[in-house]
Amino acid sequence: MVEFIKVADIPRSTYYYWEKRLNRTDKYTDVKAEFSPFIMNAKDVMVIVGLPKN
Repeated sequence: MVEFIKVADIPRSTYYYWEKRLNRTDKYTDVKAEFSPFIMNAKDVMVIVGLPKN
């Protein structure tokens, strides 16, 4: 880990910030699961209508 910080030339605090941020669970997992079918249907409708997908 120390070698990575030296090679990447980043401050130690930056490394630990991103390690903590990337390893935490997503607090919106249940919300995303609830809205997923609606989002998929909206994308399908956009294709049928001819609107660009993002």
